[in-house]
Amino acid sequence: MKEKIFTILNDSQIVCAIWDNVKKPIGVIQIIHGIYDNMKTYNRFARFMNKNGYIVFGIDRPKCNTHPTCPDMFDKAVKLQMKIMNYLIAQYKLPLFLFGFGYGGFITQSILQKTNTATAGVCLAGTGKYPRPLLFIAKIYAWICAKIFGPSAPANILNRLSVGKNRAKSTRKCTHGFYVALLRGIEKIRPETRYDTPILMISGANSTISMNSRFSRALYNAYRDNGITRLTLIIYPDLSDSMLMQVNFGEMARDILDFFNYTATTN
Repeated sequence: MKEKIFTILNDSQIVCAIWDNVKKPIGVIQIIHGIYDNMKTYNRFARFMNKNGYIVFGIDRPKCNTHPTCPDMFDKAVKLQMKIMNYLIAQYKLPLFLFGFGYGGFITQSILQKTNTATAGVCLAGTGKYPRPLLFIAKIYAWICAKIFGPSAPANILNRLSVGKNRAKSTRKCTHGFYVALLRGIEKIRPETRYDTPILMISGANSTISMNSRFSRALYNAYRDNGITRLTLIIYPDLSDSMLMQVNFGEMARDILDFFNYTATTN
């Protein structure tokens, strides 16, 4: 993995991770990672994709409490990732694929709604479609807690609900202000058909984020009902949210690779 500093959005510099040990690249994969991940988490996945002809690129998201009071944090994240998309397309002139995991999956869902989306294919991992009443209740709860305890106070209950009790204890804490901005962003997502973008959805049967894959199935059904036909859903038994770090990594990585390869040759 290499780290480089790029100026992409409003002349601000961001540190990017790139795996480009590829002799004859056939595509570029842009990773949009989860809340508690960073790009180093994807090293094994990226090196696997390098061996099979894909350059891999991504940025580390700022810590959860960096902008706890920024109401448009989610929208800014979407705009930044789309700027990166345009950069990668212009730089490499190869098919571009998005891989969005968890929080990154919600950003990727939002990108799919944009009329200027230019991606060859999308893999959504460990994400889903949340019921509107649940989003509303969670947002109001986060907003009230932000008013009482402050927007930069750790959102312990929401952390446990989103990533599980054990993982919430071992990772940095997201703030109430972060969840207010995140939930506002998720509420804006609509599973509408804009382009004939091939989509692969993967989830673990024990995923906390997708409520044991229920929310992933709900998103799959919503996309299908709205006319998306190039759509695949894979549920892996006994897998939790840390899918790319578990024992059957090889099976999952191969499924993703097969999807990217098929999409690259049929577009």
